[in-house]
Amino acid sequence: MTSDVAVPRPWRAYSDALASVVCARLAGGESLMAVCREPDMPSRAGVKGWAKARPQFRARLAQAMAAGRGNPRGGRRTLYCPPVAELICARVARGMTVGQACDLPGLPHEDTVYGWLKRHPEFAQAYGVARMAQAHRRFDQVWEEAQGATPETAYLARVRIDALKWQAGKLAPTRYGPKPLVEGDGAVVEDNRTILNITVRNFGDTYGDGPEGPGALAVR
Repeated sequence: MTSDVAVPRPWRAYSDALASVVCARLAGGESLMAVCREPDMPSRAGVKGWAKARPQFRARLAQAMAAGRGNPRGGRRTLYCPPVAELICARVARGMTVGQACDLPGLPHEDTVYGWLKRHPEFAQAYGVARMAQAHRRFDQVWEEAQGATPETAYLARVRIDALKWQAGKLAPTRYGPKPLVEGDGAVVEDNRTILNITVRNFGDTYGDGPEGPGALAVR
């Protein structure tokens, strides 16, 4: 026998990640009712409780709702919105590409995000921090890949490790990039190539007291 009594939804504790998702979807044009209707999202009463207890979240929520009123429901937004930018940076820091980070309803296309980087210095700075965090994650994943490798998967693990090391080195070259080696003669070895520092001087036209001093040799 089934009951028609509605089962109360469980209370969902506040988290920055969940709050960012709520704000991002509201900024993308969805209504609070539509967002909170999904079973894995907080109820409207829960969101209002968050806003009442946390002034900072209340401000973010109001900003997201104001931005959402100017964005078509379900469409990709183009106007810059700090809560959306924060969510994208958080997803990039967890290891996603920009395209993967934008793969949520209401979030902008990755081309829009690259445009934000040029026009909003605060977003460019946060994005740089996110990419640095991604570099640390890639470095940790090298060890995870090595630990999980078996004789059957060794070749694939090697390919993945090389890719992870390459990306970590590109994202954080000072920390994870190749380090130049100095040989005994002072030559610098970089990327398996020896770099010699050569100084060229201007010599006089003949042996003798040229403009560079006595004994200068003409080189043409």
